[in-house]
Amino acid sequence: MTQYLVASEVFADDPLMVADIGASGGVEQHWKIYDNQFRVLGFEPDKRAYQRLIEEENNSNIEYFPLALHRDCSKRKFFLGKYIGGSFLLNENEYIDNNWSRVSAVALEELEQVDNQPLDQGAGCIGHAGAMEIETVSLDSFCADRGIDHIDFLKIDTDGSDLDVLLGGKVTLVHRNVLGVCVEVAFSNQRFCQIDSLLQELGFSLFDLDVYRYSRKDLPFPFVLRMPAQTVEGQIIWGNALYFKDLANSRRKSAATPETALRILKLASLYELYGLPDCAAELINVFKAELCAIVDCDALLDLLTPPLCGQTVTYSEYLRAFRKTPELFFPPSPAADTLSSSEQPCQTKITGKPSLMTRLRIGTKFILGRYGGL
Repeated sequence: MTQYLVASEVFADDPLMVADIGASGGVEQHWKIYDNQFRVLGFEPDKRAYQRLIEEENNSNIEYFPLALHRDCSKRKFFLGKYIGGSFLLNENEYIDNNWSRVSAVALEELEQVDNQPLDQGAGCIGHAGAMEIETVSLDSFCADRGIDHIDFLKIDTDGSDLDVLLGGKVTLVHRNVLGVCVEVAFSNQRFCQIDSLLQELGFSLFDLDVYRYSRKDLPFPFVLRMPAQTVEGQIIWGNALYFKDLANSRRKSAATPETALRILKLASLYELYGLPDCAAELINVFKAELCAIVDCDALLDLLTPPLCGQTVTYSEYLRAFRKTPELFFPPSPAADTLSSSEQPCQTKITGKPSLMTRLRIGTKFILGRYGGL
């Protein structure tokens, strides 16, 4: 669906605007699905990472700023990561209290032989190589100074100061039409509770949540990545939370809720991108009156519809199957295990839910697969 909208140049006059706060790894590739109908503002205070970003970026729709965003404009202590991407703006004692001193990743970092191993380097690696004082700015002041009147999506990954970034962007979140936020969260020191409370208060709903586990150094478990970072088992310490405006629910509560067709389509597209095509379908159905003047809603719904029993079906065919043959949507019965493959009924394969970033990659591949490559 998203690529269909891009091919139709629906967003040409009002490109999708993304703020990437903590952009050391570069802008995520899925935004490039929007071709020339997107713009990303990337913020990275680590000068080592910033220099690499501007040297490697050749897309004119992406602009980087060597700025640290926080709750206000002031001077703060900035800890330089041992590896590029591991820097943070946070009180050092608070960072240490964040369970880090107890986890196996820190214990391994403290061993001298780690530096001699062929491991990946990235934000997951713990430890810092010094500190310096830098100026911080708030998202609200940045937008006001540059005349930015809207941002569609915020991605925040600052290794600890994510709540402060949100507090410095409250005006933006409310008055600059933000549709979604993907924010790194900590499950200690009540950080997740505070972030969730703030975003719910500002009209956002939690749509998805990833969790990262870190084993204790007293009994280390295998690492997920080739770096001292999250482990396959252990306590939940960090995660990523995905929030969106639930405009369909708002409309159901109040028929007078005004929304522009373009804003609705942007949200539907973001839903699809993040592996939530069902939410996109609901949104299109609820706002058909606003959308039918500029897009073919039935075509959009067909493009959102997943295969059924390995076959491409229309949206109406899919719903008809759900109503008339609901057994297709359940996992196979134990009796089906005794049948040969040719005798088994066609049923939906039920698997565990992949991580948020994996679903994002799956959503991107689905978009490209249903409407050709970029």
